[in-house]
Amino acid sequence: RWPCSRGFHVGSCLIDPESDEAENEQYVAVFWGQGEDAKHVPDIWILHVQKMEWKELQIPSSYKLRPRMFHMSCSYHIQTKQTDVIVYGGNKQRKDKFDRNVMTDAVIFRFGSVQRLDEQCIQCIKTHIEYLKPLIHLLPMTLKQDIEAEENNNITLIYPLESYFV
Repeated sequence: RWPCSRGFHVGSCLIDPESDEAENEQYVAVFWGQGEDAKHVPDIWILHVQKMEWKELQIPSSYKLRPRMFHMSCSYHIQTKQTDVIVYGGNKQRKDKFDRNVMTDAVIFRFGSVQRLDEQCIQCIKTHIEYLKPLIHLLPMTLKQDIEAEENNNITLIYPLESYFV
């Protein structure tokens, strides 16, 4: 399978953190964009450069990511076995002509790393915040502060499984 043709998308280079340095497995991640029908493309694809094979990145719907175009991305290595790609801004699909479609949030895709338990807890609580908000005061102070900070910073952190590398 190949991604559909698109414009106004972004791409970032990745290196498989588990590959042998001599092999230097390289990938390109393509994020969202605008399709031929002038609508937002809601998918993310990974190209294995050496094999020239594409694979669609499956993100759980619980993240509630919105496709975008005219956005930017940057990949960087925090540590040897981890590559992060940050996607920022862009335009979302307008609901009507009066809808402000500029996006100011950031999404960080963290490849090659395992999500810490406290981050998993925060993500779960954020997903179900409408039900759990009355109970947040019962959490340990550090976790409570992290959740409040998460609510204010407009950043989503995603840990694609290593199996998403082609």
